[in-house]
Amino acid sequence: MNIKTERLALVPYDAEALRLLTTDQTAFESRMGVIYDGEPMEGFIRDFFVSTLQQVETAGDRYPLITFWLFHHIELNKYIGSACFKGWPNAQGHSEIGYGIHTPYEGQGYTTEAVKALIQWGEAQPEVKQVIAETEKNNPASMRIMEKCGMLRYMETEEAYWW
Repeated sequence: MNIKTERLALVPYDAEALRLLTTDQTAFESRMGVIYDGEPMEGFIRDFFVSTLQQVETAGDRYPLITFWLFHHIELNKYIGSACFKGWPNAQGHSEIGYGIHTPYEGQGYTTEAVKALIQWGEAQPEVKQVIAETEKNNPASMRIMEKCGMLRYMETEEAYWW
């Protein structure tokens, strides 16, 4: 399953793809037929992908609700960023989305394009009543993405806004 936007294909990663991405990037690129040009798979980014992999391994067919969706730039044939739903929807049906893009692709509208499509996809799932997100107050670019996606702020903490 892929979601197509104007410039991107959003691809949800199953357990095997996540395993390869976190352990053998060359094998990942060979299997997927695409170049990975996202954030380096190290530190907290790798840890987050590995923890997601552990959840995806037991999710069955429902894995798109909790996995990473990589942003496949169709023209460049590169993965340039990703988004994920951070765990299963809560008791109220809220599913939190997180996202990131590799620095060379920032400011070109790719993240907004991808996140908007994923919010629409998420809210069409029976388990999801609403997609939510947290942005740090010192991250105006992320706040602009939320605004462009039609999200409204509903809560504020000392360090963050909730959309």
